Amino acid sequence: MKNPDKALIVAALLIVLALFPFKDRILEEVVLLNQVEVLSKKIVSTYFYPVSREERVHLLKDSIKKMNEMQEKISRSIVAKYFINFQDLIQESEENLLVLENQEFYEDFVSFLTSKLANVIASRRFSNEQLLQLGHLIDQEFTEEPNQSTYLFDRDESNDQLFFEIIHHQNIHSIEEARFQLFVDKASGDIFRREPIILRVSSEKNLSEYITLKSS
Repeated sequence: MKNPDKALIVAALLIVLALFPFKDRILEEVVLLNQVEVLSKKIVSTYFYPVSREERVHLLKDSIKKMNEMQEKISRSIVAKYFINFQDLIQESEENLLVLENQEFYEDFVSFLTSKLANVIASRRFSNEQLLQLGHLIDQEFTEEPNQSTYLFDRDESNDQLFFEIIHHQNIHSIEEARFQLFVDKASGDIFRREPIILRVSSEKNLSEYITLKSS
């Protein structure tokens, strides 16, 4: 009976010898895969930090440029081109860029996603720390479906009043008021040092119909 360990070693040596002429290309593939991973993480991370519309436009343009450059490298690769393709993401990013460039409403606001992909739009009057804390609170209090709503946070210029709005994707009658009351109470107590907050909860199906809650 042949020694299986010896057989494996011989097979490995044969593979190494067969691939030796292509060692530089193999190293290039490894480097390319590492570059793809770094770029992908960088692109994704930009969505989870509060930035203005102008900053988001700049980030998207930069990401599109880098993805196109990476796609060219991938198309010339030996292996990566069969597994990695940025084309769909490039197209989606270009569509998002077009929408952003035409959104005047968000001129004085910042936006970001929470870790559970809830969409947050907020006034520049909040610090990034406050917004990230609010994002964490959203994920904590609406654990089942945080991404089923859009969260708007504002502070009135005239009286400094905190005003929050949550636009739910479901019908207003399916909303549990107690959950939203708990959210606004925690936001007031844990993040804004007991500042009073007015919260309006509405449905995207009918924005004229809503409920209003106040922090206690």
